[in-house]
This record gives sequence, C-alpha cells and structure tokens, in this order.
Amino acid sequence: MSRSPLNSPGPHSVISMNAGEFHRDTKLWFTDGTVLLTARQTTMSENGTTPEGDWRFRVHGSMLCAHSTVFQDMFAFPVPSDVELLDGLPFVHLSDEAHDVRAFLRLIYDPHFTPTEQYSPVYSIKMRGALKLAAKYQAEELKLRILKQLRLLWPNTLPEWDQRTQVVMERRKARGLPTYSTSFDWVEDAFAPHVVIAMLRDAQCEHDVPDVLSRAYYFLSSHPEHLSSLPPGYLTVNDYQTIVRGGYRLRKQMTNVLTLGDATGESCCKEQFKPCKKDCEREYRWYCDEFWQALAVATDFLEYLASSQRLTASLCPSCSYKLRKEMREDRQGVFDLIPGAFCTNDDG
Repeated sequence: MSRSPLNSPGPHSVISMNAGEFHRDTKLWFTDGTVLLTARQTTMSENGTTPEGDWRFRVHGSMLCAHSTVFQDMFAFPVPSDVELLDGLPFVHLSDEAHDVRAFLRLIYDPHFTPTEQYSPVYSIKMRGALKLAAKYQAEELKLRILKQLRLLWPNTLPEWDQRTQVVMERRKARGLPTYSTSFDWVEDAFAPHVVIAMLRDAQCEHDVPDVLSRAYYFLSSHPEHLSSLPPGYLTVNDYQTIVRGGYRLRKQMTNVLTLGDATGESCCKEQFKPCKKDCEREYRWYCDEFWQALAVATDFLEYLASSQRLTASLCPSCSYKLRKEMREDRQGVFDLIPGAFCTNDDG
C-alpha cells in the first residue's frame, strides 16, 4: 500500500475546502488514507508547532487498528451507506488537543519521531501527548515503549543514576558551564522532571512507573533554589506538597541509615587499622563533625555524599578506605529510600 504524503511546503498548511478552513500536517496526510481524524487546537501548543484552529489528519484505519484496541472496536463494523462523509471519507472527531493527536500519529507512522539518544533531554517534552493518547486509546505497545525509555532516563539503580549525572556534567562542560551555580536549565540539565510528572499524571500512569515519578520529585526537591524558574502549568499544589514532604521524609529517614561516625576514629584505628596514629583519630572525628553539620543544610543528598567521599586525603590509606566504603554504602541506602520518601500516598 502506498503511503506517500501530499507534497506541500512546510510542516503543515492551511487548506480551504467545502467544509471550511483547516490545518493539515503534511506528514500525516496520505493520498491513500481511508479515514479522516479531526481535532481542534484550542491554544498555541507550547513548542509553537501547532497553531490554534481545526486540524485534519488523513490516515489509514488499518494502522490505527494495528496499534489501538479502541480504534479496533471503532472500526469493527462496515461504514453504513448513509453515514456523513467529510471530503469523501468517513471521519472521526477527537476531543483531544490537535497537538497531542499529531504526536500520537507521528509515533505510529514515523520511526524517526522518537528521540534515539539514550539521554535525550527533550524526550518527555516530545512524547507527553503521545503517551496521553496511547493510554487513552489503549495502544499498549506504544505506551510501554514510552515508559521503558522513561525508566532509562530516570534509572532505579545508583550506578545508572551516576552515569546519567556524568552525561549531564559533560554536556554542561561542553557548553562552558562547569557548575550548577553558573546557570541551570530544567530541560538540558535535569531531563525536565516537571514534564515527566505532568505527562504521567495526564496519562494516569503514575502507578506504572512509581520509581520514575519518585526520582523526578527527588530531583526537584534537591534543587530548591531553582524551583522558581520552573515554567508554569506543569505542577499542581499536590506536586509541590509531595516535593516538600518528600524532602522532609528523606532527611528524617536517612538519619537511620547513615553509619558515619558510629565508630570513633579511635576504635577504627585500634581495632581494624593498627598502623594509624592519633593524628588519624583526630582527623576522623573532625571529618564526622563537619560531615553532619554540612548535611544539615544540604538538599542534594546523593551529590553531597558523593563529594564527601573525595575529602579523605588527610586520613591514612587504611582509614580513608574504610571511610569511603562507609560512604558508598550510606549513599546506596539513601538512594534506596527515595521511592518511599516521595510516594504520592500521604500515608506512605
């Protein structure tokens, strides 16, 4: 079956026909399409690609049915002879925003629509509408494909989380921005956690990937100095409450996980590392005191614990090794606490 779109300039065009003026996406208007989908864009889409007005998409009923059980049921029966046609084709008016319909159809038709980069900063922005309609129209394979990629962007293992952080820092360095204090971009530097939360809520998929949701909340909680720069319209009052309460819960819970300082420098040296001297005992106590004082004002606990591992040069090799080992174990324990601390159930 030939599926060549009509040739016309630009990503979309405005057409005047017997049924009035409408917008047409040239990538989703196939000369051999068997059905028209119509939708309306009530406001200019956030990325500016979908102007307000009526939109039509000439597509193939067979393609819709191959992916969506809702469309399978919709097209299960032959079209009656007296059914109203639009431009000679049966049509379905969708109540969804045209921008979301475009994203959903592009996901079906265009293999290049989905970002292929493993750590794509714009993935959630591009796929938000597609996930919403994949869930609504029961396109389960498409929905699972999107959620799988979200899990890669918001991993549930600490080594993968650190790898993601390393990728972000390398990109910042390439842009001449070595530290977060220089500037901060919620998309380029954080993979748009606010969009992730909104897209999971739109699609009612919060319980499908609770780890993704909790780590998005954690990231927002760990950068409170930048919350005021978030674009409006994504997070609800409940979201902000989860951010604040989750940060409080995590701080409270991790005090029961952290083991640093349980053993004094003296016992460490005498029991396990006999070559150590009193200088090492003193440095160990000083380090523990400084650690707990700084932790009291830290917000990105994972980053703080990672950086603290690098501040053991004043200790002898034996004590330094023990301290770094404790810090790695403590950091893993804190990472494992995040899903419970940022659960959206108030009783969690």
